[in-house]
Amino acid sequence: MVRNFESGDRGSEVHSADGEMIGTVTAVKGNRLHVEPDTGLASNIRQMLGWEGDEEEYELRHDAVDKISGDEIHLKRNI
Repeated sequence: MVRNFESGDRGSEVHSADGEMIGTVTAVKGNRLHVEPDTGLASNIRQMLGWEGDEEEYELRHDAVDKISGDEIHLKRNI
């Protein structure tokens, strides 16, 4: 089981299951992270995450996370 999000997760990198850098955590609010997407994030990954549009940041729920290690948050393969 993945640990709960903590305020110290702010600034962590978020990676896809394949290791691609998706974005950076800007805020932690309960079981949700606010993530600023990487500028080069591919449209197919945005679509998989439901991150459509030109928002400056998006929410990511705890149940999408596979593991947290150091300052990296890795997502599950099937979100």
